[in-house]
Amino acid sequence: MDEFARTPITGAVLHRWLGDRTTTSRALDLGTYFSINAATVRRSEALDLVPTDRLLPETDHPDGNRSGARPRQPGNVDDIESSLAEKRGLSAAEFRLQTWKNLASLTTDTNTKQLLPVRIAAIIDAAASSV
Repeated sequence: MDEFARTPITGAVLHRWLGDRTTTSRALDLGTYFSINAATVRRSEALDLVPTDRLLPETDHPDGNRSGARPRQPGNVDDIESSLAEKRGLSAAEFRLQTWKNLASLTTDTNTKQLLPVRIAAIIDAAASSV
């Protein structure tokens, strides 16, 4: 966090975050997003501090969610979405829409949407324009 404070980065994403409450609060103050996987949901002591609009499900694990009920594949975030949605009092669909909105905000803030595949950019546009 000291380095983020010294060298501010718009749109920093903390991958597989397991920080304590103090460090998580500091990261939030610095504007970071949080990449969350199944292990983070189970083991984080500070996940409740992170606003829903700063969460992104982790999709890059090479085998997907290894402990989930569905087949293992990259991008399989159903279990993470369901778990976080329940903790946040949302439906899984509401939580998924919010995470797409989060990605829309992140790519807008970092001016990086043009780097994404056309299909992903279209989903981001649809999410960003939903009410």
